[in-house]
Amino acid sequence: MAQPELRFVVLSDIHIPPFPNSGRKVFAHALEVIARTVPRPDLLILDGDVVYQLDSWQDNVCRNVYEHPYDIVRDLLDQHFPGVPRMYVLGNHEFPQNNDDPVLTRQALEVWLRKTCQPVRDHQVIGGIHFIKYPLLTWSMPPMPEQEAWAMAELQAALDADPHNPVFFVSHDSTGDPSYLWPESESFTPEFRAFLRRHPRIVHLSGHRHMHIADRQRIYQDGFTTISLPCCSVGQIVLQVTHYPHGRFKASQSMVFEVSGGRVTAQGIDHALGGFAGEPLVIDTAALAQGIAPYGDEARRRVPVPEFAPDAELTTDGTSVTVPQHFADGSPFPFYYEITVTDAAGQQAAFLRCSTDFDAVFRGQEALPVQTYPLPALPAGAYTLSVRPLNSLRMGGTAKNIAFTAE
Repeated sequence: MAQPELRFVVLSDIHIPPFPNSGRKVFAHALEVIARTVPRPDLLILDGDVVYQLDSWQDNVCRNVYEHPYDIVRDLLDQHFPGVPRMYVLGNHEFPQNNDDPVLTRQALEVWLRKTCQPVRDHQVIGGIHFIKYPLLTWSMPPMPEQEAWAMAELQAALDADPHNPVFFVSHDSTGDPSYLWPESESFTPEFRAFLRRHPRIVHLSGHRHMHIADRQRIYQDGFTTISLPCCSVGQIVLQVTHYPHGRFKASQSMVFEVSGGRVTAQGIDHALGGFAGEPLVIDTAALAQGIAPYGDEARRRVPVPEFAPDAELTTDGTSVTVPQHFADGSPFPFYYEITVTDAAGQQAAFLRCSTDFDAVFRGQEALPVQTYPLPALPAGAYTLSVRPLNSLRMGGTAKNIAFTAE
């Protein structure tokens, strides 16, 4: 295998808070796995939310700025990756949580500048590859037209200077994927997203959404390529509409990127499993320029959907539904169950979307217990309950149905 022109690791949403021992052990373990898996990368990118500015887990509004979480991150990086260049990107959690007080915002920015010794925005060429680093400058992440104008000028200059290789645009927040059920990102204007779509050699890297490396929504192509990074240390796996709570070790993931011959290969690293995991992503910017988008809308429509086995049966007592983990041969395991209750007149009485235990399957667990989900209270009457399995793109297979009566 040819040696890549550039190999770099991206860690996002590390979220080291100012509390004793909170997150340090998980981050140290993550770095141990990464160092063992990718011994000497050319670059480490810390794609925002490196620290978590909050006063306590109980108070949702932070009224102070803390410095020592940066020291924890620096010391661990020095220990596991001495001498490896680092690129720090400003995220929203570098600012006090749920607090846009201008004095605190400025203080948080000054701490970030002092601790990272880096500019808030930058255009670097590393190993012949251009990186444009784009910051968030407040907790609330509004669009920043002046910053966007700078980024478009720098991206265009990079594309003009190098007509062959991919150009990386690195920001904490996503530029938006229309398949997200979350509202379209408000941190970027439609004009900026239109600029990105005109340039197939741009590869956008973002964090913020904590996308699991098994989730197909983590990559999307629409004229350019955007990749959403997983959570590295303190946080949860996030599924659209529903959160998937998990132990911190299990939610700890990162990605390594290799650039070679104008192509980008990205591989997930799962720190609980202890190495590479998930399907590698292959981005061919020359093919994308010809309209070949293996991670675009058309390709997504061909992604397999989960199907229950013919003999799988639901059970319900009217207050909850139990779903068997029994699927047809070759069926992928679902990420969600879509649960619908209709009354005797055919009117929808309840609807909910629940996350499955897909992560257990990702980790190789073969025998899974049935899943039970609570149902909302219903007036007395006859109902039909329907459960449909969905893949990570929320495309569904055939529903299973069961009739029941609420007393």
